[in-house]
Amino acid sequence: MPLKDPESRKLYDRKRWIVRGKKQNELKRFDRLKNPEKYNERDRKRWIGERRDKSNKKRQENGMNERRAIRIEVLTHYSKQTLGCAFCGEQELEFLSIDHIDGKKNIKHPKNLDGWHLYFWLKRKNFPEGYQVLCRNCNLSKAYMNKVTTLSLEPKNILARKRLKKLKIEVFSYYSKDVPKCSCCGIYQLNFLTMDHIHGRKIDDGGSKLRGNALYTFLKKSGYPSGYQVLCGNCNYSKDAKKKFLGICAHKRQ
Repeated sequence: MPLKDPESRKLYDRKRWIVRGKKQNELKRFDRLKNPEKYNERDRKRWIGERRDKSNKKRQENGMNERRAIRIEVLTHYSKQTLGCAFCGEQELEFLSIDHIDGKKNIKHPKNLDGWHLYFWLKRKNFPEGYQVLCRNCNLSKAYMNKVTTLSLEPKNILARKRLKKLKIEVFSYYSKDVPKCSCCGIYQLNFLTMDHIHGRKIDDGGSKLRGNALYTFLKKSGYPSGYQVLCGNCNYSKDAKKKFLGICAHKRQ
């Protein structure tokens, strides 16, 4: 006869689950005594798998520590022995990067080198000249100023740039809820600011693959959807680069 009371039914199901579990354990013990070879082989494979996982994890940790040590060595060398940005003096390690002083047109290394591959190359080549340490903000500002010197001076192009700058300020002002500024550190220099996808680019809302002016246009036309925020170059890179910190900037981990 079925039980109508929910509590009684829950207790009845739990007792059945316990009895069934005990029977299964008894069958496993009997089978292990009857066929020890099968279980010995399974235990051996499980042990090997666990050892392999631990070894891989240790190897990854050693690799990360080695890359971090080389990065610090390279940045310290190009900082003239005092680690920091050559322009503003920023010393937070996660904000610093190697900059090509004369731009990437005159680089002496393979064009596909970036990230820790570049640090390894610089150390292996005994620290060649032509590089300096800049924080992400100063790197962005330098790139912008270099670009300004090559922009077209035709009236229509000047008007287009003014229109795009106005659009950028409008979008950044909306997401900053006031004057454009970094939502993490509060810096307000426009050349330092970027638009950040709060939950990363994996969520495809139409703007996940867009950057720069294309992204600003999309955000305005879409009615300023949620999931975006204004961050400076330093905070954006720090938040995105360290997956083990789950998208938390260095400022908020201190």
